[in-house]
Amino acid sequence: MANRDLFGLNRALQRDRAVERVRAEASGMSQSDDIVRVLDAIWEGFHAVGMPPFEFSTVQVVNPESDTFLDYGFGYSEMIWKLRPEWFIRQAAEGVPVWRGEYGFEDIRVIAWFDAETWSRESGWPRQRNVYVVDEATIESLVPFWGEAIREEGKVHIGRSHLVVKSGWIVIEVLGDKGTTFRDEHLDIVEAFTEAATIGYARYFDLRRVEQQNRELTIQNALERVRNKALAMQQTEQLSGIVEMLFAEFYSLGFSPWRTSINIYNQDRGTVRGWGYRDGEIENVERPVIESELKERKEARLSGVPWFTRRREGPDLGDHFEQIKNRYGLAESFVEEALRTSPDPLYTQFIYHSRGTMMVATGKQMTEVELTEVKRFADAFDFAFTRFLDLQKAEAQAKAAARQAAVDRVRAEATAMRSTLDFIRVLDALWSGLKRILSPFSFFEAQIVDLETERFWEYGIGNNPVLLQKGRDLLIRDETEGIPAWSYSYSFEEMKNDPMMDVSSWSRDSGWSKQSQTFQIDAA
Repeated sequence: MANRDLFGLNRALQRDRAVERVRAEASGMSQSDDIVRVLDAIWEGFHAVGMPPFEFSTVQVVNPESDTFLDYGFGYSEMIWKLRPEWFIRQAAEGVPVWRGEYGFEDIRVIAWFDAETWSRESGWPRQRNVYVVDEATIESLVPFWGEAIREEGKVHIGRSHLVVKSGWIVIEVLGDKGTTFRDEHLDIVEAFTEAATIGYARYFDLRRVEQQNRELTIQNALERVRNKALAMQQTEQLSGIVEMLFAEFYSLGFSPWRTSINIYNQDRGTVRGWGYRDGEIENVERPVIESELKERKEARLSGVPWFTRRREGPDLGDHFEQIKNRYGLAESFVEEALRTSPDPLYTQFIYHSRGTMMVATGKQMTEVELTEVKRFADAFDFAFTRFLDLQKAEAQAKAAARQAAVDRVRAEATAMRSTLDFIRVLDALWSGLKRILSPFSFFEAQIVDLETERFWEYGIGNNPVLLQKGRDLLIRDETEGIPAWSYSYSFEEMKNDPMMDVSSWSRDSGWSKQSQTFQIDAA
């Protein structure tokens, strides 16, 4: 009898010590992610006080303000890993696996122990202790939340006991191994741990609220930088700088990108042009649109989902890089280099905007919260790029109008000539018009071909240093009267070696060849 009392006292002291550690970790949190230390204390405490074998446990933190659950799980759950790999915030290699999910009351209304009607802000939280057994009906009821995969993966849980204890706004749930039976003493243990964890509840949400505010400010500042850089663009080639900035901003936000890109679809040409950034290298390529991409975009628009994710690993990853190499005509070394630097598995997340997609490639699947944040960047870029295109269009229209006005003035001056001396007014109209619509130039010449006499009459205007120094006798207006202008003539025979002229086709017999030619004089 004395030994039994001694062992009982020992178990009670162990439990009190384990519970105190949970309480200490809960009250000592300095950031919301410190809740992982609370989970570790619960995990180690459960094993120290003799809980029966269990696969995993979860701590669910209820936020009645937003009617949502934050679900922190810890343990070795193959089902969770297969159905929600993106939830894991600590892998097995780093310790006991930990995952974090978030969902609304409506999402889990079907769960056996959950009575959303009594968990509202108005009614408060019921103090309940439950043990229930998962059956096929329970698995089927979870399909709306987990998806069809639960039908297969969830079968392993049929007939296994779940222990659920609620205290305050904290729920601790324990999934027993097959054959485990929970008794009242186990409920007492879990209740003690649950009550200890509630001490950190208010502190957790205070910390989380401040962290969310800080992150929101960080995101807004990053969005402003991206938006301003996009609005400052003068040409589409500057998208390379936007992609490089996005990579840096995503990295600072903790997304750990391997590669980022902006992809713009051109429906008229049936192409997609991508500006990518990875490891200090900027890529700019254009390729035909693949039919499967158009199908994916259409399905996404119909479903209302603003993104989709592709997961590649092992041989599939090598095949993927090989396809990219062939599609863009890249060097043979590309595949080897990409496999050397890329994570395996590789997740490529495509976020839609009205002009195409924004892509973020990572070694870990991004959560819905993270993808929602990236979508804000895609929308900010979309707004700025659309404005850039609008400004570009307006500038093109203004330039076209200025060009037409200049042409109309030249035409008017040419029509109004009364003598050959009036041609200088045509030169002035050409000079002012070309100065408005062309990049800077020093001078230009207009050549008039006289087929009757087989001579060229050349009129020039501007700053021709050679002529102003050695041919001032050709000036018809010098710099004291305005913009210098000159005139001279020469025969077809004198110009037969000029690369610009094909005088054999400019005779009286053949007439004037209607050719539009542009060429650039080089050293030769």
